[in-house]
Amino acid sequence: MLNHDDIKLLISGSESYNSEFKVTVPNKVKELTEEICAITNAAGGVLLIGVNDQNELRAIVIDNAKPQFKTEGMFVVVVKRRKKTSEKTSEKTSEKTREKIVELIRNHKEITIDELASTLKLSTRAIELQLSALRKNNTIERIGSDRDGFWQINEKIIQKNISETTEKTRVETEKKTRVENQKPRVENLEKTRVAIVNAIKENNQITALGLAELLGLTTKAIEAQLNKLKKQGTIERIGPNKGGHWKINE
Repeated sequence: MLNHDDIKLLISGSESYNSEFKVTVPNKVKELTEEICAITNAAGGVLLIGVNDQNELRAIVIDNAKPQFKTEGMFVVVVKRRKKTSEKTSEKTSEKTREKIVELIRNHKEITIDELASTLKLSTRAIELQLSALRKNNTIERIGSDRDGFWQINEKIIQKNISETTEKTRVETEKKTRVENQKPRVENLEKTRVAIVNAIKENNQITALGLAELLGLTTKAIEAQLNKLKKQGTIERIGPNKGGHWKINE
């Protein structure tokens, strides 16, 4: 819960990625819900209603006849980050949105934020967040003013990002393939160790050669698994290789 000092600190810091100021309640409910949704889909944050562009408090009045409701002051809306989608899913959605924005700019470099929002059916706040991300990684640049200027795309950066994404995907695919291929091998090794322990229970004087013949494996493979079992403390060798016996530690 935000206290008085927390709110004063937010106001003194001006607007940011996760804090938004409104001097009055928007006339249309849709405008307010769009702001809240944009913050929710980002990292969460705070929407302060009753703060102007100069970071000054301005009391607002809400007067609703039905039902009778009248209040004056500043309103604080704390917006938590949406938890329904995972980090990875949310980032993929943002990446697709940024790709669409770049394509629209490529086709119409004078396109405005409002036009982007209308075309992509997103709030202007959501578009601004994605444009900010694109400018931060130097993918796009605004030349001139917001009203009379135009967008410029850095195609070299885009090609670099594509190459990096392709390489990242390749590495992740190879890693996933290695993990999938290792699963059956690990399972087989575990089954082999279980079979060795069971064989030793039946004959605690059985040799590595005897185990190899029994399980249809090489003596080298059996010795590797015996060493593993000894390292785990599952079995131990009592006496010499010839004339000794195995002990199982239950």
